[in-house]
Amino acid sequence: MKLFAMQWLGAVLLLFLCSAFATQDRGPGEIEKLYQQGLDAYSSPVPDYAAASASWTAALELTPGANAAERARLCKSLGNVAFRQERPLEAAAWFSAAIRLTPRDSDAWANLELARTKAGLEPADRGDLAATFDRVVHSLSLAEAEWLALCAALGIASLIVLRALVFGRAATRWLALSTALGALAVVPWCVQLLESGRDPMFVISTAGVAVQSEPRAAATKVALLSAGARADRLEELAGWVRVATEHGERGWVPAETLLALRR
Repeated sequence: MKLFAMQWLGAVLLLFLCSAFATQDRGPGEIEKLYQQGLDAYSSPVPDYAAASASWTAALELTPGANAAERARLCKSLGNVAFRQERPLEAAAWFSAAIRLTPRDSDAWANLELARTKAGLEPADRGDLAATFDRVVHSLSLAEAEWLALCAALGIASLIVLRALVFGRAATRWLALSTALGALAVVPWCVQLLESGRDPMFVISTAGVAVQSEPRAAATKVALLSAGARADRLEELAGWVRVATEHGERGWVPAETLLALRR
């Protein structure tokens, strides 16, 4: 009986391992296959943008565990398709999603500004102090910001130990300087951490969209989101999305008027 139980357990473990390896092998290979199919359709003499979009969308759905660069590549590709199909608002949303994944991607930034210009929106990077600060703070991913904050904390801790054991008061100025720099280094991590629970949506309807009190067309309008505006997704229900606007209003909008920026 004991031998049978061990054999049964071994068989289950073997099946589990085989299944895991099969899933790991299938994921990246299938994603690359779909990406290539989309690229072939997009770059053919007679481009088939619908086929390219379908392939890249399917690939994106297989990438929850893939790295950020892979997901960003697919978002940029879908943005290019939308731009070629004269849907600049949707293109801007896809490029924004790509930048959230790879914040320092210069190609994605250039494409975003081009799409926003064509859509009649103001630049994403306006060049003023507030926009510059926002871009610097968001120039790191959450993982990168965590590493920067950790390194800053370790640096300050090391200086504290050195001051106490070796240098004494001579290291006070260096400790003060490192503390100030460490505080600045923690800012991106704090901002990213605060925003990590948000699920931003981008309005892709050229006419904007009304935020309604209930998920039905005849409901009371509580706010209006303009084209290119952002709102946080709270929940979904049969073709409707409940959102929170930047000004705090909450209500429902048709799902087809929004595109998710978290990928």
